[in-house]
Amino acid sequence: MTERVSEYNFSEEQIIEAIQGSCGIISNIAESLGCDWSTAKKYVNKYEVTKQAYSDESERVIDKAESKLQAAIDNGDMQMVKWYLATIGKKRGFSEKTEIQHSGEVSSNFTLIGIDAKDKDSE
Repeated sequence: MTERVSEYNFSEEQIIEAIQGSCGIISNIAESLGCDWSTAKKYVNKYEVTKQAYSDESERVIDKAESKLQAAIDNGDMQMVKWYLATIGKKRGFSEKTEIQHSGEVSSNFTLIGIDAKDKDSE
């Protein structure tokens, strides 16, 4: 049976090194550090520099996914074209649903059946 370490003392540098290449996945960071998920999450959030490194790594993966999406669009993948227009292009009117914006007051009228709703002051 392996002995469980109850307290870790990771440096900022160790955390940053574990974050790099993790794709922003805490389980990957924990595996790299040799600790459990909650310990890795705690250390990622412990220092401002590690929070920023985690954010940068997560953004890197989004950039990578966007480049794959762009490649699919460039290759004529119509499913990706439709998805892109329905999500990113909806500000230009490409959407499968209608969105309605309302400004002003909203009032509600309703009737309760079986409840005596007399005003105390009118008695």
